[in-house]
Amino acid sequence: MRVIYLILNLVFISIEAQGQNCFEIKSILVDACGTPEGENEMVRLDVGATAIAVSNLSVDWPNNNFLNFCQSSITAQLTATLNASIQGCGLLLEPTNGVIPPYTKLLIITSTNVSTTANSFSNLNDTLMVLYQCVGNTAGHFANYNTSPGLRTLIISNNSNSCTDSVTYDRNLLVDQNGGQSGLYDFNGSSVLFDNAGVATYVNYGCQALGAGTGAFAGNDTTACAGTAITVNGNVLGASLNVLWSGGTGTFANATSAQTIYTPGANDTGLVFLIFTAYGICNTSVSDTIIMDYTYLPAPLLSQNGNYILSNVINPAYMYSWTFNGNAIPNADSSAVIAAQPGCYQLTITNSQGCSNTSNLLCITTMSEINQNNDYSFLAVGQNLYLLHCNTGNSKEQTVSILDIAGRRVKSFTFTNHNSLNIDVSTFAKGIYFLTITNENNFVQFKMIKQ
Repeated sequence: MRVIYLILNLVFISIEAQGQNCFEIKSILVDACGTPEGENEMVRLDVGATAIAVSNLSVDWPNNNFLNFCQSSITAQLTATLNASIQGCGLLLEPTNGVIPPYTKLLIITSTNVSTTANSFSNLNDTLMVLYQCVGNTAGHFANYNTSPGLRTLIISNNSNSCTDSVTYDRNLLVDQNGGQSGLYDFNGSSVLFDNAGVATYVNYGCQALGAGTGAFAGNDTTACAGTAITVNGNVLGASLNVLWSGGTGTFANATSAQTIYTPGANDTGLVFLIFTAYGICNTSVSDTIIMDYTYLPAPLLSQNGNYILSNVINPAYMYSWTFNGNAIPNADSSAVIAAQPGCYQLTITNSQGCSNTSNLLCITTMSEINQNNDYSFLAVGQNLYLLHCNTGNSKEQTVSILDIAGRRVKSFTFTNHNSLNIDVSTFAKGIYFLTITNENNFVQFKMIKQ
């Protein structure tokens, strides 16, 4: 999934710190661009109503030791170089007199040796306070994508007043630049967003610095059954004034809410593109698209052929279930069913995703005599014994099933490389039964009576 970026013009907006925390960790650039990667990683925080002395701020990285923050002529030059690369109206500022003001957006960069080009600030239209960790950690401070689950926790503390915030993410949920978790594409730019409750959202905006822009992320492509309403949950990196969902032929419960419910229209089958757009204060916008693959199952059409009820949908990938007069027929799990008695029959097909579709209701009033077939002979040779004879000497494997008057399978077996087969019904209850023979060329039915 391709993500497009936009920056919005905001200068020191008011940020409400939640709970007892004096700041909130908002995002982590886990898999940074550039080499060595460990010097280019970043963390974004929102500072609350309490100013923070830089000397009191400490970080417990998931990996590597905290080397304190450095502010010097080197960091001043770094900041100047980064500011010179900004094409928008944004600005990076280092703390004055070692104090981070209240209601500040704070960016922590993991080294004074950070590359000024690896993770672009060119689109920055926001004002961020920036801190640089002292040089020395070339290895990563986090843990990048891995197929093995692995929780990683970041803790940041203000040692002067016990204000602490921590967030946790799972490395095998990180997403690549196509929005997937397959490991087939580049994971550079993989980031984690956190709400004030610490709930993680996994995104990838490419080689862009945290806070350098607003990225609209519609979510991962997914599949659903045709006609099923789904919840869509868009995310915006940075700030936006408004958001809007569009696309498809259906309706959104609230098209101007990032999280809403989409009810597909009648024509939403196959691939449907839903667009999530974030609008900025400078009449600018950014959009991302989620692809919904709505699985469509055809509605089976039933027809009668003698005493067989046949479906025009025959697919071994589907599961079949039949009803007679509204009641399920046990063990009726193929694309055809025997009409054991007059009444109304209906078929439902289901795929492996649980998507289903139901046929027309077929009602029959008459039945045919069924003990006539040129390929087979079927006759009673005793009170509890029947003989099945193959007149053609067919060596193909035959599937033989015996069903009761309600269409329930009583017994089944194969009939292979034989001309005759004895069938013992001594254990059967009295009543009417039907014997069916199926192979690739035949669907044959005989009626049998147990006295």
